[in-house]
Formats: sequence, C-alpha cells, structure tokens
Amino acid sequence: MDKRSVSYKLSKGFGKKGISEVAIAVILIAVALAAIGIFSVVFKSELKKNIEETASPCYGISDISRVNLLKGCYLNENEVMVEVRRDAGDSLNISSLRLIFYPDSGDSAVWRVRDGKKCSDVRRAESEYGGYCEIVKSGETARYVFDTNGIEKISDMAFSIFLENSEGEEKECVIGKASVSEKC
Repeated sequence: MDKRSVSYKLSKGFGKKGISEVAIAVILIAVALAAIGIFSVVFKSELKKNIEETASPCYGISDISRVNLLKGCYLNENEVMVEVRRDAGDSLNISSLRLIFYPDSGDSAVWRVRDGKKCSDVRRAESEYGGYCEIVKSGETARYVFDTNGIEKISDMAFSIFLENSEGEEKECVIGKASVSEKC
C-alpha cells in the first residue's frame, strides 16, 4: 500500500470526525446558552419580586398581617360598606386608613379615614355621617360605610394603612385588594 493513499484515507476520515466534533461542540454551547437564558429569566423575576418585597416600607413588620380587609359590598345604591378586622395583640400605631374604590369605568375615588378627624362622607356602620372618624382598634372588627353618591358603579377596592413612627413620620402599608359585591 502506498503511503500517500494511507495518509489520504486518514485525513479524509479525520476531516469528517473533526466536523462532527465541531457540530457537537456548537450544539452543546447552544444548549448551555439556552439553559442560562431560561435560568436568568426565572431567576431575574424571582429576584425582582424579592427586591420589591424587601423595598416595601412595611417589610419586616410582622403585625401587618393582623390587619385584614374582609369584604366590601353595596348597602344600597349610594353606600358601600367595608369590613376591616384587626386581630388582638398587634403593636401597630395606625394613624389612618386609605380605601381606593375602582369603578367599572372612570376615575378611582380615594378616602382617607383619620382618627379623630371630621368625617362627612364616611361613617361607622353604627353611627351617622358628620361625626368623627375612628380607626379600627386592636382586637376589633369595624364596618365603615362610604357615601358613594355620584361615583359610577364600583367593582373593586384597595385597602392600605398608614403607620406613624415616634418622629411623627408616616409610611403606607398596602393590605390588599378585594371585589365589591352587589349586596351585603
């Protein structure tokens, strides 16, 4: 056998083997990049969620979970009742409540209930309009009635509380959202 034909056969076989090795390497790199891409999308969204949660001014205040928006419903055509529960034993210094009502269309309506302030269009269920507002106390469930006359039909609401620190500064803590039922 001629040396040239042996080296030709070797180089010919080696060349095919080299191409398949390159193809396998490219495929492995592509799979690795795809896996990195998928992992980064999942990790990025989870990281963003954790950053947003820890950036909240209420992060780490364990008693926040003791304040709950129980329900919202129409008492009649012009009044919405909202029920709020505050579990016993919390140490929260709540200075005010905020409720945002979202109509089916149009602008939202915002109420802020401050302890001891005159309330013309919000009342406790057991009182009249025009009295003084009262914040739900620890261990209590309160029903607030809002005069929604002139506001389009409300479908959803959001509820938050404002906490006051020893320097008198307030921070808002979002409690949650709920639908407003047609009837109580």
